[in-house]
Amino acid sequence: MNGKTVPFIVRVETGTIDRAVYQTAALYDGQSPTPLRPDTSWNGKLVYTFGGGCDAGFHQGTATGGVLDNLFLGQGYAVASSTLNVLDNNCSTIISAEAAMMVKEHFIDTYGR
Repeated sequence: MNGKTVPFIVRVETGTIDRAVYQTAALYDGQSPTPLRPDTSWNGKLVYTFGGGCDAGFHQGTATGGVLDNLFLGQGYAVASSTLNVLDNNCSTIISAEAAMMVKEHFIDTYGR
């Protein structure tokens, strides 16, 4: 494309699930997605990010594993994460797995399978 950068719009959703802050991001075609009409910019695949560390205690946290990833978003992937998937906030793989499952379920309810 003649070396020009093509801008794109990203839909970022932030909310609370399972006492954690979650975020999802996906390319946005200008219409709210539904399971019956998924966003046409989305390639139908979800990348889920996790963060490292392992700190004592249980914290809600303020940062997810990061969802604004140009590599994935630029290829049409949706990206999701939760603060409970950053083990520095909560050093429990069981709680992390539950949070990932609940965020994924919410994503499916919003975008479709």
